[in-house]
Amino acid sequence: MIFDPEGRLLILLRGAGAHWMPLKWGPPGGMIEPGESPMAAAIRETKEEASLDIYDPVEFHTSDTDIVHFVTRDYRGKVQIDWEHDDFAWVYPEDLTNYDIVPDLMANVARAKEILKNMASPHKLFENWRRFTNYDHYSVGSDPFYGPPPLINDVVDCWAQEGVRFYVEIHHANGMAYHVMLPTDELEFHVEGNRGSNGSAYMAQELIQQGEPPRAVRIRVGKNGRAIIDRDADIVMAAKEVGLAQLPVLFNFVDEA
Repeated sequence: MIFDPEGRLLILLRGAGAHWMPLKWGPPGGMIEPGESPMAAAIRETKEEASLDIYDPVEFHTSDTDIVHFVTRDYRGKVQIDWEHDDFAWVYPEDLTNYDIVPDLMANVARAKEILKNMASPHKLFENWRRFTNYDHYSVGSDPFYGPPPLINDVVDCWAQEGVRFYVEIHHANGMAYHVMLPTDELEFHVEGNRGSNGSAYMAQELIQQGEPPRAVRIRVGKNGRAIIDRDADIVMAAKEVGLAQLPVLFNFVDEA
């Protein structure tokens, strides 16, 4: 089960030709292949069915059956369903009754929410990276930074749940200020507004000529658990078009995104 920063669950509509529960809504899932661990199967099935990469899934069981469940809030990518499914939706758990869902999903979701609630807070997850700054609050330094950059969802969790700005240190390069470089594919997931504007076409030409964007992509991170790219959506979509894998990002921490 995959939950987004707003607490919504990803469900997929199985096609009429599905071997199990056709025309029912449910989370990504499938059979474990020979020699494959349950976690590896969950990661593979999610990638195959929804085109998402998931991280740190937590295993749990809700009945006496051999079915193994996983839950996570950490994922990258944009949902693209495979041929076995007809549609997808991000749904608040209380709204699942409006869908023709697979059996036991409500009980499984309740257990998954309990697990997420009891998981370590962002402060505990990132305390080894944190240091006290002159701004009189705890923050995560981006330089030096060991390991891959965090998911945008991690940054959202820190701000929404603790009021902690994950990044405060600004990098400067080629006249540009930014917090961190992040994958274009991950940024695209947070784009809102017109994705196919003339501005994107113009920006694509500029990226081809200059090899870099004119400014960092600004992401508004709200305490309502949302991260939105609107003013710089043209940069992200243009980078996607021309194949630019990473973009500089500048986070703007606000009360509501």
